[in-house]
Amino acid sequence: MLLYTNIFLFLFIRQVVSVCMEEKMESVLLFNMLNVNKKIFMYYFEKKFYRVSLCVGLASSFTLYSSCSLAGDIKIHRERSVSNGYAKNNKNNRTVLVDHIGGKRSQKKKTKSFAAIGSEEVHVSSVRHGAVGGGRMINLSTPSAMSVVDRAYITMRPPQGNILQIAQNMPGANVTAADPYGVTNNVNFTVRGLNSAEIGYLSDGTPQNDTTAGAIYPTQLVDVENLDQVRLSQGASSLDLPIFSALGGVLSYTTIDPSKKAGGYAEYMIGKYNAQKEFGRIQTGEIGKSGIRSWVSFSNFFDHHWNGPGIDHRKHIDAKALKEWGDGNRISAIFSWSDADLAQYYNPTMSDWKEKGNSNYYRATFNPSGSAADNASYWKNQRNEWMDVNAALPSSFTLTDHLKLNVLPYVWRGWGNVTYGSTVNPSGSYYGTTYMDGPGAIPYTDATGVAPVASRYVFLDSRAGITAKINYSWHNHDFVFGDWYEYDDNTNYVDMVPLGQTGDPVNIWKASRFALRYSNGTQLRALDWNLITQANSLFAGDKITFLNKKLTINVGIKVIMLDRFGANHLPGSQYAVGQNITEPLPEFSALYKFDRQNQLFFNVSTGMRAPLGQSFFNSYNLSTGDVSQKGTSNERPEYAIKEELGYRYQSNLFHASATLFNYDFKNRQVSTLENYNGDLISSTINVGSQTTRGVDVEVGTHPFWHFSPYANFEFVHAINDSNFLTQGCSNAGVCQSVALNTKGKYATQTPAYQASFGLSYNDGLFFGNFDLRYTGKQYTTFVNDEHMPSQLRGDIAVGANLPSFSYMKSPKIKLNFLNISDLHHLAGPASVTSNAHDVISKNSYVVKGSAPTYYLGYGFTMMATFSSSF
Repeated sequence: MLLYTNIFLFLFIRQVVSVCMEEKMESVLLFNMLNVNKKIFMYYFEKKFYRVSLCVGLASSFTLYSSCSLAGDIKIHRERSVSNGYAKNNKNNRTVLVDHIGGKRSQKKKTKSFAAIGSEEVHVSSVRHGAVGGGRMINLSTPSAMSVVDRAYITMRPPQGNILQIAQNMPGANVTAADPYGVTNNVNFTVRGLNSAEIGYLSDGTPQNDTTAGAIYPTQLVDVENLDQVRLSQGASSLDLPIFSALGGVLSYTTIDPSKKAGGYAEYMIGKYNAQKEFGRIQTGEIGKSGIRSWVSFSNFFDHHWNGPGIDHRKHIDAKALKEWGDGNRISAIFSWSDADLAQYYNPTMSDWKEKGNSNYYRATFNPSGSAADNASYWKNQRNEWMDVNAALPSSFTLTDHLKLNVLPYVWRGWGNVTYGSTVNPSGSYYGTTYMDGPGAIPYTDATGVAPVASRYVFLDSRAGITAKINYSWHNHDFVFGDWYEYDDNTNYVDMVPLGQTGDPVNIWKASRFALRYSNGTQLRALDWNLITQANSLFAGDKITFLNKKLTINVGIKVIMLDRFGANHLPGSQYAVGQNITEPLPEFSALYKFDRQNQLFFNVSTGMRAPLGQSFFNSYNLSTGDVSQKGTSNERPEYAIKEELGYRYQSNLFHASATLFNYDFKNRQVSTLENYNGDLISSTINVGSQTTRGVDVEVGTHPFWHFSPYANFEFVHAINDSNFLTQGCSNAGVCQSVALNTKGKYATQTPAYQASFGLSYNDGLFFGNFDLRYTGKQYTTFVNDEHMPSQLRGDIAVGANLPSFSYMKSPKIKLNFLNISDLHHLAGPASVTSNAHDVISKNSYVVKGSAPTYYLGYGFTMMATFSSSF
């Protein structure tokens, strides 16, 4: 009877402790009850039940036993007496710094390794058992809207995913992905209706946006197994960010710090569509007595496409080294390398989708005697080859008690291409505005005299930059001064290669010796330009505290200076282009803490996005030599004034926040995909002014009987304030600029309603997660004559922690089920247009319709993962 009484008390008190400890309530009586027959407790839970991880809690002159995280790497079963934040081992009297259970210290940093005096070390896992909302919320004191997920949630997600998919259930986020494993770049990410090119992306503080196109390519980013935390700032961004395109907020992530103890982690995933992933990470531990510790990881992924022919293969390396000393001194060395060979998914129009649904759009076989158009659509001609390296050295130094220095140098280099099947006339074509005789014979020329070829859109990009800032504290002020500088050299060209004996390109990389050439030896190119961008941002700010630090005021300004110079190497009227932009961006914010639980914040900030690089350059029709895109260097940057008013409640029961926001845009730029001679490349359309208003609501609870619910909701009202200028033609064939009636129309790619619900479970042995997301309809034309229907999608994850065996520590098995609710849907817009159908303007000119395209939504997918530390 005593045994069952103690078991009941343990289960009850553990729930009370998880609630009470954050408020630091005195629970000596409860803890002393646990001491009764503690030996019976230990034996019963270790021998008769499953082996749970046990950790030490902080208190004064009492002993606490509690269950730790679901993925603790090391189990602690010895009794320790705790005093003043240090635990003394009763056997050998060694002292180990431990962390508060549920207290503030554990929430400030999720991954900690605590060095012991002597040889003992205790590692506390970053996957916390009591995470708010299952790891979807943490304690925040920022004067702007922000959402954060930590490893408690990240580890529930599929191991083969990307950063955008992890953020897809955050307030305001809308992720469009064409493949379930997130390996291809057929993806789009919007926040409050602002697209990927208007959002900043940071990896451990280093910029990841394409400087020229503004886009993000998730396949080159860090493996999710190495993520520590992902943050989304929906509105205002920090002064010191090394980005000039963060108009719609910032998505940033940090990687895990190296452990002080040597070890490793291995993972194997198998999934639907022949998917496989192998991942391994080695921890060196502290190297000698240098204080340097590091890890390096490697992953290999392979799958087949879910809706037709296509194979993806990705290899990736991440590495990190760390040296810490003194009070706040820290140097990290970060490196990543990616090598991807990906097949493209087709982006259908609405009529295509209604006719063919999710069936295959590319040809599965090659026919040597077939038409050029059919052979150009062979799936092996639709490829994406990419390789890049990324390195950074973020460093922090405490110079004095009041003076700190942060320096972040980084370099990045990427090269590769996107290959699309197209056709060309072997007899000749236009090179810019000059007609040139063709190469003559090209394999598989059909009866119409047209040959299938592979067009290679080649990218060569090198960038290097550095951010340096100084923080100086004086009385109730914390001043910051700094500078960011970056140099980027970007080359883009489109050449063509013939098809080989099996119908695929003779070369898919940038090797020029395989390219088709005109009769005079010049390479046949549909696009050829280079752009150099120098960015410089000077910033200064002051953080002032009042009323015993209850009120915090932030004021600051940064001045962004861009210098761009480029050259169009195709013959024509355009050669040199250039642009200089200087934009001051002031900001103000305030945060008031009523008490430990209630906060009110307000901010007003400004932001800009420079015109995309390809908008500077002319492109030409190969058949006629006419300009197919008119480049200009007079395009003004997009500019916005943003306001947020929000409230946060953070208690030992639940967290909640609500944010009202308002944006006023000038020179609103919308990214789209336009077809140039069969090649889809990014383009930008200026739609004038726009007003966006809305509200975000988010709530999550601490675990109740192992369950942690979470929910968020967003309403957005985004309206175009300008008519859109485009080209219209009369019945007589006279064409001129006309105004489409877009004023008062709803903004594209902006669902009015979004909602997400999540439920996590973790009892130390079994764990699981359920996510359900609703996305409202999205308009895909400026005149609102076509829209994508709303959708409801759900994902499930279930798993169990297994007993350690031999060299395997904390092994785990996990099952993920994606898209359990909507097997036939469009994932999201791939491109938007002014009008899908012909429109007659006020002066009777006809504006010809152009159909938007969409990403296909993948079907039901499941995968199984086995992982273990060692």
